[in-house]
Formats: sequence, structure tokens, C-alpha cells
Amino acid sequence: MSHAPRRVRRPGLRFPGLRSAGRAALVAALLLAPAGCSLFGGGEDAEETEAAAVADGTAAGRPQPVESVTRVEVGRSRNGYVLTAFGLAPGTGFSEPSLSVRRDGRPGSDGFVEYDFLARPPAAGFEMPRGAVDARSVRADLPVREDRIGQIVGIRVFSIANTAEVRF
Repeated sequence: MSHAPRRVRRPGLRFPGLRSAGRAALVAALLLAPAGCSLFGGGEDAEETEAAAVADGTAAGRPQPVESVTRVEVGRSRNGYVLTAFGLAPGTGFSEPSLSVRRDGRPGSDGFVEYDFLARPPAAGFEMPRGAVDARSVRADLPVREDRIGQIVGIRVFSIANTAEVRF
């Protein structure tokens, strides 16, 4: 009984459509790319692009308070807790929802740490109609260290129309 030799697969990158010369050129291009060059964007070029967008008016504006906070939740995480705020933006197209702490994170006289619920409006010329409630919903998550929770009474989140809070 004669058996054909088995083909042994070697681990590593496979480029089945490229012949050996093409593979060598691809590997050389990846290895010889200039330092700081990224195939996936980011880095210093991203900062320059953002600065150019601000200069020509195509960048989104400064973060603004959201219209309303619908609910606030505190969940457990590996390193502490996660504060999650849900709300409605003033219009569609708002992005980058965030929670901005007031008073550098120090609790107020009532023991609450307070946050502003913000979102970045669309860039000039890209404003959209107010839109349906579902199209304006936003969510922001913020990690909170475990040792911070024990020192406060609760967390309060502010928007244009209302506030929401969670007591501990």
C-alpha cells in the first residue's frame, strides 16, 4: 500500500493569491514603513486633521448639555463601578456623549458628586432636523473607582431640562 505524502501546514501568515515575489514585496513594505506611520490612522496626522477641520469650520462644536436625562445606573465592574447615563440630545447628529464632573469630583455639601451630561453637536453645515426620540437617544459611560463610591452619598447628573440621581 502506497500512500501519498501528507502535506504539513506551517503556522504563519498565508497569502494564497500572492506568488512568492508578491509576498516578499508585501512583507518588505510592511517592515520598511516609516516609523510613526500607521496603516489604521490616528497618531500625529489625526491631530493635524482635527486642527484643519476646526480651522475650516467642518469640525463638530464644543460639547453641549443634553436636553434631558432619562435614567442613571451604576453597575459593578472589575475595578470598581461604571456610571451610565441615558438621555436625549437636543437634535439628531449629536455624538460623543460624555459625563463631565463638577468641582473636580469633590462631593457637594449634600454628599453628592455631580456630573454634566454633554454631547458634541454636528459640524457646521451638517445640522439635522430635531428627529424622533429614538434618533436623539444618547448614552454615556464613566468608570468610577471603588474607593470613590464609599466616600459619597450618591451621584447626580444634570441636563438642560432635569437632573437624575442615584443614592448609595
